[in-house]
Formats: sequence, structure tokens, C-alpha cells
Amino acid sequence: MSDAADSTQTVRTLLLSSSPGQFDPILNDLRCIIPKSSPDPLDDEFIAGVRSEWEGATRSSILSEKNDEAARHRDSCVSFLRDAMDEYLKRKIALTNTRAAYEIIETVDRKIVITVYSEKNDFHNFRAGSLTGTYTFCNSTGSFNGSVNIHTHTFENEANFQLKSKIEMNPIQVGTCSTSDGNEKQSSWADAIIQQIITWEETEVAPKIRDMYNSIGTTLKTLRRVMPVTRTKMNWNAMPHRVVQTLEQGLDREKTEE
Repeated sequence: MSDAADSTQTVRTLLLSSSPGQFDPILNDLRCIIPKSSPDPLDDEFIAGVRSEWEGATRSSILSEKNDEAARHRDSCVSFLRDAMDEYLKRKIALTNTRAAYEIIETVDRKIVITVYSEKNDFHNFRAGSLTGTYTFCNSTGSFNGSVNIHTHTFENEANFQLKSKIEMNPIQVGTCSTSDGNEKQSSWADAIIQQIITWEETEVAPKIRDMYNSIGTTLKTLRRVMPVTRTKMNWNAMPHRVVQTLEQGLDREKTEE
């Protein structure tokens, strides 16, 4: 493999490893440290392709996509659900100061797939995190299930710590929804969907994040390295704590507001 091909592959790997909200900062750093050459490993067309791949994999592409307003009115059940999602995200963004967006897709087999992506960067405190929830409603059975992907990153001069995890939600029954149902019933169904997402965040996601960090504490301590200048060991206990703060900050505030 040529040096140019090696450089291109290295750039792609680094950019696809970018933590939430940090694709562009990492790209800027690469532009500073990689000398210009021909062919250019930071060619605009190549970078655009890698960005698209990264946004698709992380689902952060939802942040820049526009909701299909026509779809909002094709199905009254979905219309009520979109209205409820709008209110849910407005409150979430206001309380947690995150960037957040959602996507709703109707499938041919009468399923509704909801994807919620939220991202928060706190570069002043050297931390960032994202949460991607994918929830599926089956209208033929009234079953609702989902999963949440978590990606966190905390970084300082002493260390760079990233963690990815997936949490599966058990199916529950929320009832069915039909366009023939009255407005009150359709609205109640949409509210039940949103309330279940919130319940999962509070009772499934947050506790498992805490348990996850508690369980890896011992492993991290064995990996501590002695700093070359100070000759002291990295305080790993503080690093997970900062990441947990990023993910949990909004959940507690939402409960307080309620």
C-alpha cells in the first residue's frame, strides 16, 4: 500500500472514531498536522464522503435533516405523535441544553420507527456525549420496544476516555392507534408513547449507566499510567464521574420540573 493510501485510510479511521460533535475539530487538527501532498488525503470530496458515513453511523445526520411536513398530515396517529415529540424535545433541549432531533418512519408492515438523537458538548469541562434512541411501535399488536446507544467522551491532557454501550428495552403494550379513533384517543396514545420513552430514560438508561461505570472502575485503575512529568497516576475515578454527569444532568432536572 502506498504512503498516500496509508494516509487516506488513517484519516478515515480517525474521523470515523470522532466522538459526538467533534468531527470538525478533529478534521481541523488533521489539516494542521498533515502536510499538503498530491493526492491530498484531505480532499473535499473524500471528506464529504467520510462525514456522510460518520453521520449515518452515529445518526447525528438527524440534526440537519428536515422533517417531512407532508407526512405529518398523511396519518392522523403519526401527526399526533409528531406533535407530542415536538413538545418532548422542546422541553428536553430547554432543560439540558442539548442539541436534539428526531425522525419518524412508517414501514410497509404497519410499524412506526422513532429515532431520537441528542448530543451535548461541554468542551470547557472536557467532555461530550450522545444518546441515540431507536423505538419501534407495532400497530397490529400495540407492542412498543426500543434500544438506546450511548457514546461518551471525556478528555484532558492526562487521558482520553471513550465509552460506547447499548441498552435494550423490553417490549411493552401501549395500545393500538387508528385514524378512525377520535382525536382524544389518538392524542392519549401519542402521549403514552412519549411517557414510555421518558420512563425508559429514567428507570433503564440512567441506572445502567451508573452500574456500568461502577463495574469498570477496578479495570480502569489497573490501566493507570504514571505521568512522565509529575510521576503521579491518572485519577480514573474522576473521569467516569465527569462522563456520568454529562449523561445524567438532564434526567434529574426533568424529574424536578415535573
